[in-house]
Amino acid sequence: MPVAHRLAQRKEVEIAELREEFFVTVPHRDRGGLSYLVAERCIAHGFYPRVARATSRKNSLLSLVNAGFGIAVVPQSMASISLAAGVSFPAVKDADFYSEVALLRRRDAPAMVNQFVQALIAGLREAGLSAPDQD
Repeated sequence: MPVAHRLAQRKEVEIAELREEFFVTVPHRDRGGLSYLVAERCIAHGFYPRVARATSRKNSLLSLVNAGFGIAVVPQSMASISLAAGVSFPAVKDADFYSEVALLRRRDAPAMVNQFVQALIAGLREAGLSAPDQD
């Protein structure tokens, strides 16, 4: 949300506090993605998110939020993007956003693929996220 927003200085907000807000989102027509997770959590808390702008690029979200078009629910990792100046990132504490991601590879994959998988698993664990054992 823009740093001038009434909730921007808080570390956490409840999703119900976003009921009257306009959302900037990146809908994906084929697989849903975060915009569907946000809509599901809002509906579970008694409201449907009002969409102010839809954009095709995640990086555009922060620019639109900074310009005051609305708020966006984004991964915390977006706070480190240079476009994040002027945008605040309070956590949505009661939304329970969760998504499973799968990665498949052939057992006879090239060494470069296996190194990528090892780096990915190490990064997940370093971030405190669950990661499978390599087998």
